Amino acid sequence: MFQWFDTSLWKDPATNRFVPAQAPFTLRNFATRFPDVRFSDLKNLNLSIFKDFPIRERMRFNLRLEGYNVTNTPWFSTTAAANLNVTSPTFGQLSLSSNNASRTYSLAGRLIW
Repeated sequence: MFQWFDTSLWKDPATNRFVPAQAPFTLRNFATRFPDVRFSDLKNLNLSIFKDFPIRERMRFNLRLEGYNVTNTPWFSTTAAANLNVTSPTFGQLSLSSNNASRTYSLAGRLIW
């Protein structure tokens, strides 16, 4: 069987020591969750406001304002493009660079008849 990841290089966050590889058929003696492996999900707040203005009996003007990522919340869970290469020494590592889009607003109007 191939071993794709060297798990003996993981650090235990409680003791800050390297975790040795676990022998088969033994009980685990280290934490099952590591805070530096996974990050939080993307948290976006999108907002839309619509208003219809009647002009005549069968004609109206629709005005809309749409905002994307209104709170401008950063998202730090990204992988760098160089880390996707299997032969790279930093394969699979997460970078802490912000990769989210900044807040964006759009204003549009349309005439419906």
